[in-house]
Amino acid sequence: MEVSVSSPHINLPEQIEKTARTKIGKLGRLMPDLETAVVRFKEARNPRISKSQTCEVTLSGKGHNLRCKVSASDQLGALDLAVDKLERQIRKLSTRLQRNRRGGRKTIRTAEDE
Repeated sequence: MEVSVSSPHINLPEQIEKTARTKIGKLGRLMPDLETAVVRFKEARNPRISKSQTCEVTLSGKGHNLRCKVSASDQLGALDLAVDKLERQIRKLSTRLQRNRRGGRKTIRTAEDE
């Protein structure tokens, strides 16, 4: 999986960028169809906002797009929350794809015909 990390208007430490690449790269093992990942870190400049660090992640590949946007007080916390959220989305997508392949989905029309 190709992972690109960007942070407009923020000096992102090398450690956080490396951590983002490894954590998001591991999500590719859960679903090999995903090919690219874009990670963006943003910061809210308003001092009243307690969760000022935002992490946006977009995964795409073979017709599937998964996206999440999470805010936390620090960048690593936001990244961890984003990874957790994306794991749930990948699990949900893979379960739905398996169910569709097996034909186990019942619709309103098939339930009425029986």
